[in-house]
This record gives sequence, structure tokens and C-alpha cells, in this order.
Amino acid sequence: MVVMVIMVLMTGVTAPSMVTAYREARIRSATRQVLARLNYGRSRAVTSRTTTRFNARRSEDTGKTPIAVWVTVQEEGDPDTASTAPAEPSFAEDSTPSGRLRELPAGVTLGLLKRESQESALSNVAPEQETEGVDTVTFWRNGQTEDARLVLSDPKGKKRCVRLEALTGRTRLLTEEELADDALVQEYLRE
Repeated sequence: MVVMVIMVLMTGVTAPSMVTAYREARIRSATRQVLARLNYGRSRAVTSRTTTRFNARRSEDTGKTPIAVWVTVQEEGDPDTASTAPAEPSFAEDSTPSGRLRELPAGVTLGLLKRESQESALSNVAPEQETEGVDTVTFWRNGQTEDARLVLSDPKGKKRCVRLEALTGRTRLLTEEELADDALVQEYLRE
């Protein structure tokens, strides 16, 4: 009987911490998935010398919740059908395990923030060519990308932010202090 009482008390003490650990594991897992796809997209762009995109498909209900992230690669044009006018580039899904579509854990949302004034002379991919309902980050063949932030959050308000360095294409997870000091992220969080 005493053993049963001790077991019940132990369960009451450890259960809340297990729920918190599970919730934090979901946002950590989502962050790892996003970082992996971003790093793979940049690496693929540099090694294959072709433009790639990181894609985040939003769900229909909130407009901010992606249900999946994946990488696409710019397809090469057919030289026999080339005309004098440049063709709009098309992108195909990357079929490798690192680039395939992956769903984020349930309840984790993702917001993609880009600087409005940024224009890139490095690419012939215009923002209006992006697919509706899909947010994209473009990596050019030299590894450069857009100045962007990806903010992941869970239903309890825990947030993680990935920063993309435009010149190098490198990704970096911001600390809590950096997150609080980043004007672009703070503007997004106020909305």
C-alpha cells in the first residue's frame, strides 16, 4: 500500500514535466527539420551550381502554419526550344531524402520574414513567380540567399528563430536575447 502511495505521488510530480519536455521536443524537432532543409538547399545550390528553393506550405486555416517543408531545384531549360526572350524558370521537387517533403510536428507554426526592400540582381526568379500558399527562400548558385528569418512557435508561446545570412547563405539559430533585439522579428510578433 505504501508503495502504491509513493508511485502515485511520483507520477503526480513527474507527469507535468514530461508534458513540458514533449512540447519542447516538438519545437526542437521542427527547428531541426527546417535547419536541415535550409542547409541542404544552400549546399545543393553551391555544389550543383543551380538555383534552389526552400519551401514551406501553409495550411488553409491561419495562413501562417506550414504543413510541410521541402526543397526544389531549378530545372534546366531545353536549348532546342530556347528563344530570344528569357524563359521563366521552373522548379522541380528534390527527390533525395534530404530534400523531400517533410511535415512539421502538429501545433508548430512557422512564419517566414523577408526584408521588403531587398531586390536581388543575382537571380532571374521574381517574387511574383512564387506559388500561392507556399513561402519560399531562394538560394542562388553561389550560395547567397535572401535576408530572412524563420520564426517557429508552439501553441504555448515558445519561439525559436532561424536567421539566414544573405551574403553567405548560412543559417543560425538566434538566442533568446538576439530574438528580443531583432527588429524584423519583433515587428512580426506584434502583428
